[in-house]
Amino acid sequence: MMNLKRRMTYANKDQAIVDQVKRRREIIYGSQSLRIQTGLLSREPGDWDILSHNPRKSADTLQSTLDRQAGGDHYFVKRAGHRGTYKVREKGEDDRRNTDDDLEVADYTKIGKRKVQILDSPFGRVLSAQDIVKMKERAAANPRYGFRKEKDTEDVLRHRFYQKLRGEGGDEEWDEY
Repeated sequence: MMNLKRRMTYANKDQAIVDQVKRRREIIYGSQSLRIQTGLLSREPGDWDILSHNPRKSADTLQSTLDRQAGGDHYFVKRAGHRGTYKVREKGEDDRRNTDDDLEVADYTKIGKRKVQILDSPFGRVLSAQDIVKMKERAAANPRYGFRKEKDTEDVLRHRFYQKLRGEGGDEEWDEY
């Protein structure tokens, strides 16, 4: 059973992540970035996706920060399936690595050389919603990323709805996917 300090650390992990993103000038992207830009109309993201110049070092730093706050060794870093990405995870109720009850905290990926728009926000630097939507549309259309299609499509549709509410959207149909 998790102790109170450990539960509070997991519940407040977002602040530790935001503090590190600001301090290291990293970039938030993915559904967290969409949530920052569109607010309550976005999907509830599961974890944080962060671009970093040194993803392994950033993941290790976050893991040690969360372990210190939780008062023990409850977080770990795992290399993701694709090169240059590292995941920070919480060990879950059984306090063992790589089991089904582990909880996603953050994914750190190496910053690429793409031309994208980066915005400043109270949460640090974020990738623009337009760039994220383009990435998600490409992923949803690619059969290789079929496991992501449902959530990427939902993010795109929610962003289009947000644009329509603000009067920014075009006349796209809602049932394109």
